[in-house]
Amino acid sequence: MGQQIITLAGSSSCAEATERCGRAVVERWPRYGRAPQVRDLPLERVEARLRTAEGARELAGGGPMLLVLGPEVAGARLYQLVDRIQQEMLPAVLLLPEVDDTARRLQAGGLIVEGHDADPGVLGAVLFALSERQATVRSLERDLAIAARYEGGVRGEIDRIHDELNLAAAVQKELLPRGLPALNGLEFGVLFRPASYVSGDIYDVMQLDERHVGFFIADAVGHGVPAALMTMVISRSLRMTRAGEKGREIVLPGEAMTRLNDELCRGTGENPRFSTAVYGIIDSATRRVTLAGAGHPPPLRIHGRRLTRVETEGPLLGVFAGERYNDTSFTMTEDETLLLYSDGFETAFAPSTPPEKGKHQRRSSDAYLGELASLRWPGAAGGSASEALLELAVRLDEQAGSLHQIDDVTAVAICGRGTAWAGRAGRAAA
Repeated sequence: MGQQIITLAGSSSCAEATERCGRAVVERWPRYGRAPQVRDLPLERVEARLRTAEGARELAGGGPMLLVLGPEVAGARLYQLVDRIQQEMLPAVLLLPEVDDTARRLQAGGLIVEGHDADPGVLGAVLFALSERQATVRSLERDLAIAARYEGGVRGEIDRIHDELNLAAAVQKELLPRGLPALNGLEFGVLFRPASYVSGDIYDVMQLDERHVGFFIADAVGHGVPAALMTMVISRSLRMTRAGEKGREIVLPGEAMTRLNDELCRGTGENPRFSTAVYGIIDSATRRVTLAGAGHPPPLRIHGRRLTRVETEGPLLGVFAGERYNDTSFTMTEDETLLLYSDGFETAFAPSTPPEKGKHQRRSSDAYLGELASLRWPGAAGGSASEALLELAVRLDEQAGSLHQIDDVTAVAICGRGTAWAGRAGRAAA
């Protein structure tokens, strides 16, 4: 163990007491420690060095300080001295003419307050302990400084990622329809809730000509940015129309899905990404619907409180090239709603299971079907598709864990209404 150093300083009025205290501490230094070397400094120089970071570091390298203060060191001067010692985490013992409760409250960290009549043996033990622990304090101080720098770097990186995710969410939002078609006899509604910044779900509702509207919903396997990127590829790859001899002509859903699957299979390479989807076309004049599915939850035909699944055959998109997707057709009745939705509803309304590793788990269930059936859809007490989806959004908010959704939730509703109702709705909107 190297020889310890004590910085000894005192007020001008306490020169004799300072010398006596320093000599007594050295003489009464603990026997298991080598007697320290005493470095004498004027108190004014100690105060001057404490005013700068460089000077404080120099004092820190000189071991613990024994400061003998006279009555002239009081009030603001005393508090400034104490404040700088504590800020720099310097080990020090202050000897004051009188020690009362106010003086005792100055003690904190490595600062000890005693009177001029303190036992030199006690002072020696205190200074020895402070000198022994100072190496550990400085090591912890360096570790904290390093940790603070790393924290600043991590925080900056998190902020950068946050900004990039917000930008990704804005880009994805640009791919969504800015408005829904307004055709006589049809009403459209949408519910879109990403589980995070970006969604693994995507939807589109587009008017194809004077009578026909194409509607699409897809759910990329996975979550977060990879799934969101997949939805962007899907959105740009789906071809609803093509050039024909008489201008633009509509591509039937089965053919559109077949082409989309081949396009996705060509672009996956060694890291395939899969997706479920449903694409359909509705004729506003006849309410005839033609659609094709790719492993997606079957659309629901809703009339009043009755739900009927529309089963479609077709494998996941992006798995095998050359797959063929078949069309399914039916005619919607007046006040009937066709609902396309993602599988996020299966967990959103599922009951919570007992906690596992501190977190409540949710398993897929059919509880969401009961929730959907109880909404005020058209034909049920004069409801509408948009009102039913608003009510559905409220019910989602009421579910446990709604602030941290497990999965993205998306729904597209299409309702066939009479021409008289559509005319009234158009006038009200205007």
